[in-house]
Amino acid sequence: MAISPDDIVQRKHHYAMVDEVDSVLIDDARTPLIISGPTDSTDKEHEEFYALKPRVERLMKAQRTT
Repeated sequence: MAISPDDIVQRKHHYAMVDEVDSVLIDDARTPLIISGPTDSTDKEHEEFYALKPRVERLMKAQRTT
């Protein structure tokens, strides 16, 4: 620890080492970091979604009532 600027023996740093940066950016973030890009969407994916949607809704309704 230096009490005055004359006591400083290290020069200024020009780099930083960051460990667990994903924890800081994703886990501890107040606003989540979302990394996404365009996808190759097919009609089949939409068909599966709409086919399964009523089942999922029934399950959610059953969970809420018990």
